[in-house]
Amino acid sequence: MPRPSLLTLPAALAVAVYLIINSFNSPTPLSTEETANFPTNLVAISEGINTISYDEQGDVAYTLHARRQIQRDDDTSQLESPVIQLFRDNTAQWNIVANSGNISAQQAGRAEDSRELTLSGEVQLINLDDFGNRTTLNTEYLTIMPDREIAETDQQVLVITTTIEHTARGMIADFANDEITFLSNSEGRYVPVSE
Repeated sequence: MPRPSLLTLPAALAVAVYLIINSFNSPTPLSTEETANFPTNLVAISEGINTISYDEQGDVAYTLHARRQIQRDDDTSQLESPVIQLFRDNTAQWNIVANSGNISAQQAGRAEDSRELTLSGEVQLINLDDFGNRTTLNTEYLTIMPDREIAETDQQVLVITTTIEHTARGMIADFANDEITFLSNSEGRYVPVSE
């Protein structure tokens, strides 16, 4: 017959290991101060979102990725580290990144893509043409209107291509027509290609 003390030791060890492991996995309750500051108008918080929007022909119009999306009860959303890709003919034409973004509420009587997306903090638009030439546009704030394929800002803009550096105050980018219009204080300079 086994001795009771020999069976008790493994059982006690198993319980101790279980309690230690379980203490690492149990959620930490919010403090009273954190609960008081927690927004009450949240609908959902999503981690690692990926959204694909299609045009009327069923082709990808744009994609939106973000580290986190916070949706509020007023139908707006806040984005952390958004990345947008604008497509034409099933090829990404522009890649847009920023530190943060906000999606407006859907306008009454308008389609889902009537929402505006405002980006802020180190906003960068990157385009590679068919020959591999890169165009980079930098600003601190940008509003994108997907239904019109237009982006605009009233902030300082720096555009860098293979051979040109261009600065301006304010810009309208018409993605459908591949046109960028600078609004004021437009100044450019030729930068020779270094060999």
